Amino acid sequence: WSDGKQPAWRETVTCPQCHCNSRMRFVIDHVKDIGEDKSVYAYEFVTDTFRELQKKIPGIQGSEYIGNDCLGGQVIDGIMHQDATRLSFPDDSFDYMISNDVLEHVADFEAALKESYRCLKKNGHLLVSIPIFKDRDKTVVRTKQVSDDVYEYILSPVYHGNPLSAEGSLVFTEFGWDILENLRKVGFSDAYAIVYFSAEKGYFGDFPVIFEAI
Repeated sequence: WSDGKQPAWRETVTCPQCHCNSRMRFVIDHVKDIGEDKSVYAYEFVTDTFRELQKKIPGIQGSEYIGNDCLGGQVIDGIMHQDATRLSFPDDSFDYMISNDVLEHVADFEAALKESYRCLKKNGHLLVSIPIFKDRDKTVVRTKQVSDDVYEYILSPVYHGNPLSAEGSLVFTEFGWDILENLRKVGFSDAYAIVYFSAEKGYFGDFPVIFEAI
């Protein structure tokens, strides 16, 4: 992930104890004090990040996308399946929803944002970590999904790591700053970027950022 000029701080500075990199640790740090009375959902389950989140938020729910032939809410080998574009949760289910580098792997990210909005309670928070292309105003679509297993590659295919698949996860979208506009467009009353840095905690980089919507 390095650009050849500086280390890929976002994906490195990994803790030898919890095995979470810089961006993962910041997200955990950011939500650790939200309170035990809050209902929280994370778009992941078999990750080091989720295990650390469970320590801070014991009642947190998590899931993975397992396959097109699975039903939302179905539990397979102890893992709940959810499709981010068709969540099985009722309206107004959660106070917080946490998406760690998931949206770029969702074929229809706008549908996923609409589902987040639907499932959040009034004044609920959506926390989004994504690879942001800081020099772009507009989001770029790399791949379109034609049908369940058919894709149109607008740009050459790119894959990121996936704990459930050795092949990795296909990248559909490269996000620009219009992610804020997209969040507001689906109904969120406010959306903003959180820029973070800490020498003590190992949060480095030229402009490390996550997004939050209310």
